[in-house]
Amino acid sequence: MRGRLISKLGAGVLCAVALAPVAWADEFYNGRQMTLVVGSGAGSVNDAYARLLSRHLRKQIPGASNLIVQNLPGASGVTAAAQLYNNRPRDGSVIGLVQRTLLLEPLLLERNYPYDITQFNWLGSLNRESNVLIVSSASKVKTFEDALHTEAILAAAAPDSDGVLYPKLMNSFLGTKFRVVPGYDGDAKMMLSIERGETEGRGGVPLGALKVSSADKLQDGRIKILMQLGLARNPEIPDVPNLLEKVTEPSHRQVLELLFARQEMGRPLVAPPGVPQARVAFLRKAIRDMASDPAYLEDAERMKFEVDFLAGEDMQQMLERLYALPAPVVSESKRLIAEALASK
Repeated sequence: MRGRLISKLGAGVLCAVALAPVAWADEFYNGRQMTLVVGSGAGSVNDAYARLLSRHLRKQIPGASNLIVQNLPGASGVTAAAQLYNNRPRDGSVIGLVQRTLLLEPLLLERNYPYDITQFNWLGSLNRESNVLIVSSASKVKTFEDALHTEAILAAAAPDSDGVLYPKLMNSFLGTKFRVVPGYDGDAKMMLSIERGETEGRGGVPLGALKVSSADKLQDGRIKILMQLGLARNPEIPDVPNLLEKVTEPSHRQVLELLFARQEMGRPLVAPPGVPQARVAFLRKAIRDMASDPAYLEDAERMKFEVDFLAGEDMQQMLERLYALPAPVVSESKRLIAEALASK
């Protein structure tokens, strides 16, 4: 589990700072119903994480009367993020579990968004994700080298989702022959397309989600992990090559490292802009305390969920650094991504 950053403030100063907002926030939450907006459909892995959180977070906010989960899928998570930004109370009573792909899309895609992603208050992330590319046992593509010469048809969701972007970047950077078919509505339908032989695999699949939804298929070999898509190899699958090991062109590596940085924030929790900072601090502490609560950890282990908490303060700093990258770096990355997405 990722170690927490330890403050250099003295204990007395830290207590003085922490106790005031906690007491003030407790009074606000007394008898109040909270809402957790999820940018994914019911039955998704994000939804399951949200319901795990809803069972355990209320213990850290003892005054709250309830914490309900509200699913707002649509536009690869944009619908929920726009609702949080534009239409929900900015008082700390509503928080969101948004899709991590949204974190850098405004920086890297030529597209208008109905919110400013940098203005959200980042509360923490429940885990860190490793993305992978998978193929079925029926596919003629068994190794990365096979993919350089043989076409494999991959299922994907939205036209600019990770399931489209990563295979197309591999085609563009390395010459693989992946053909992506977007338009599938959700993880279950994409996996069903593989079972039926309509497609042969998927690109950009979160390993944590795969272990929850398709553990049996991994175990009996019906699907195989062909490539890791992350900043480093995941120790759970040490023998599977990582895409960054194959890419040598500096500008290509730069694009991938930017995209992979999102995975450090695998299940990002946010509050809308404008929430009083003392309440933001209270919510961050509540989520941080929940993440180390033995009952929460036991529940997560029972559900086979990865637990690798990242504090909201660290998320905020990470995003500020990414959005402060030099303009030429961002411009070249956007160009390469646009070219890849436009390719057949």
